[in-house]
This record gives sequence, structure tokens and C-alpha cells, in this order.
Amino acid sequence: MAHSKDLTKAQTDTPFPQSSSALQTAQSADFRIQRTAERLWEIFALSERASSWLRANYQISSLTGDSVVRTDLVGANGFMRTALGEGYSIAYVGPHSVNLF
Repeated sequence: MAHSKDLTKAQTDTPFPQSSSALQTAQSADFRIQRTAERLWEIFALSERASSWLRANYQISSLTGDSVVRTDLVGANGFMRTALGEGYSIAYVGPHSVNLF
């Protein structure tokens, strides 16, 4: 499994983002994934290439817009495995840091 590059080292309860450099690095990824509710995850395509791949590989009914997919944790993990296997980079936005895969 691919290892992440931890972009911030914050161990506080301060909400993300803690720094503009972490946000800029996350924006350079192809996708951003983050939890938005207790059991809801959102996957955002951040590049044209990623957006095209997302539309080609995921049902249109699962898309809320041109570049966003909402799913559960199992779907998010499956998406990450598939996208990483295809060579895409993913910024995972966690509660205290952003990790780039």
C-alpha cells in the first residue's frame, strides 16, 4: 500500500486548515477526500484529468456535480485503492492534518 506524506504535524484541536501551505499542497493533488458527516465522505476531482476519469469510471447518478462523489467509508477506501492504482494522487483531509497519497 502507498504511504502518505504527512503535510502538517498539528496535534491540536484546531480545525483544518492550519496553514496555507498545507492547503496549497492539497490543491496540487488530483483528488481530495474528506469526511463531511458521520458516515458520509466526499471525493473532489481537483484537475481536469481527474474529473474526466471520475466521470468515466463512476455512475453519473452518484455524482452531485461534475467533480464530486459522495460515498460511505467502504466506497471511499475502494475509490482510493483504484485511483492510486491508476497513478492519481489523493489529498486526504483528516481532523488534524492533510496526507498526500
